[in-house]
Amino acid sequence: MNKICVSLAAPSKKVLLHHVDRALNESADFVEIRFDFLEPKDIETVLDELKLIANRAIFTLRPVSSGGNFSGTFNERIVLLKKMASFSPMLIDIEFETILHDTNIIDYFKNQNTQYMVSWHDFEGTPPKIKLVKRLKEMHKYSTKIKIVTTAKKSADVWRILDLYSIENNSRLSLIAFAMGDIGIISRLLCTLYGSAPFTYASLDRPIAPGQVSIRTLRNLYSGIEKNLDRHG
Repeated sequence: MNKICVSLAAPSKKVLLHHVDRALNESADFVEIRFDFLEPKDIETVLDELKLIANRAIFTLRPVSSGGNFSGTFNERIVLLKKMASFSPMLIDIEFETILHDTNIIDYFKNQNTQYMVSWHDFEGTPPKIKLVKRLKEMHKYSTKIKIVTTAKKSADVWRILDLYSIENNSRLSLIAFAMGDIGIISRLLCTLYGSAPFTYASLDRPIAPGQVSIRTLRNLYSGIEKNLDRHG
């Protein structure tokens, strides 16, 4: 079964927790909690409320510099990431740029037995294959769980990002790679079919990333593909 993680972002505790309940009730396998959309003072309270579903959640606190919404200092964000780690989520999404700035956060996660995924986003385009492969290898130094997301400007970008899975097969990686934008929508679907992504991302209602489709749409697409495959053997 193709697994789906629903990305959730809300400015208040009440709305976010309501969205978590809705997503899990609408067949989401996992949820990504975008803590960077909350006020920092609310984060610990929300963490307490999420204890029971933390093992199905990805915790993300993305800074403005990496396309997120957290505008505090680097040290403030590190303190919050360590607090998140204490709640034992399924994964913490940590940006490659953050690791380059301070590799100690990785040592902390390892000492706490916290599962983490290293992510990198390109909001401008999709680099040439040689650069993508280089970036993948650089990220692999820090984790076997990797997320690489680019922006598709043309259809060739879609196939270039998906081609990373042909490299991944021999590297024992858990790789999630797809492209953002309208042209990249197909890669969100194919990354679990053509590639070997453990899951893909969807929205609950409105997208919080370019080209993100709703979980209902994605489930319907996967269902249609599975029915066609069954029909044709």
